[in-house]
Amino acid sequence: MKDLRASKRYADALFSLAEERDELPKAEQDLAAVSRVLEEHPQILRIVGNSTISTEEKETTLEKIFSQNVSPFVLNFLKLLIKKNRFSEIASIQKTFHARFEAKKKIREVTVLVSRSLSDEAEKKLLALLNRKLASEIRLAVKIDPSLIGGLVLRFDGREIDASYKHRLREIRQTLLVS
Repeated sequence: MKDLRASKRYADALFSLAEERDELPKAEQDLAAVSRVLEEHPQILRIVGNSTISTEEKETTLEKIFSQNVSPFVLNFLKLLIKKNRFSEIASIQKTFHARFEAKKKIREVTVLVSRSLSDEAEKKLLALLNRKLASEIRLAVKIDPSLIGGLVLRFDGREIDASYKHRLREIRQTLLVS
């Protein structure tokens, strides 16, 4: 739990500084790039986490890997994480930073479950409706669930709106059983 709180504090601090310096989009891109590289090459985390390697050597290694791909601002942040022995939390920091970035930009991810794929026109209409109703830019993820029979289920911000035929039939069945 302590590590999650620390990750949030580091992400919040980086977010505030990036916003202050007007480098928010670049910092978001850079952190995402760093996370991708670390996912593809987990040995980097092992090197940075190795207590027998000096802090200076770890920083030099990071400079060689990231100096061409990330801003000096983010590179300095990565070095700070090394100095504070928090580099292992970079994935959590990146996720928290990304969530704050999307919230600031009013971007929401909405998952829609449907029984069969939506036509391009239906998807555009749904997207326009969600943009208007949620007052946000929507990133739509369409998933197929044939068990729904028809209709759709929307999931966003930890909420679910079930407008599927399967749900409606279940409600009717429940009403008939109670009556």
